[in-house]
Amino acid sequence: MAGRVFIRDAWTDLAGDTFGRLTRAQTTSGAWLAAGPADNPEAHWFDELVLLHAAASYAVQAEDRPLAAAVARNTEYHQRETQPDHATQEPWGLFAFIWNAGTRPLAEQLLHAASVQRAGSAEGSPVAGSVDGVSSILLADALYCLRLFG
Repeated sequence: MAGRVFIRDAWTDLAGDTFGRLTRAQTTSGAWLAAGPADNPEAHWFDELVLLHAAASYAVQAEDRPLAAAVARNTEYHQRETQPDHATQEPWGLFAFIWNAGTRPLAEQLLHAASVQRAGSAEGSPVAGSVDGVSSILLADALYCLRLFG
């Protein structure tokens, strides 16, 4: 929410316009992006999750109801058609999956994938079980959004 931090309407307008275009371009399946036959499914799912994370965070902060509905459609798309924990071990889109009660099992899968990856990669390390920087940021953002939502 750069518009609030920098007190510039231009940033707020840019974000609103960007997420408005994303909402209008959403496919009927709920996906943000159209995948072609040459697209790697895991890479496509990762891109979808990154967009979902940004859209959900913005929707709750800006109280953007049309975008929140699009976020819900995207989480349902992931529930039906993807395997987010195969695309990444980072909790991208975590808040969005928690926000939609019907997709909370996907949030659990993302958290499990992140914890298993970290535990396995940190064996013998002085910081065993620690979470990487990106995951820490994503978890903090999910917590921030949950506090706004609650």
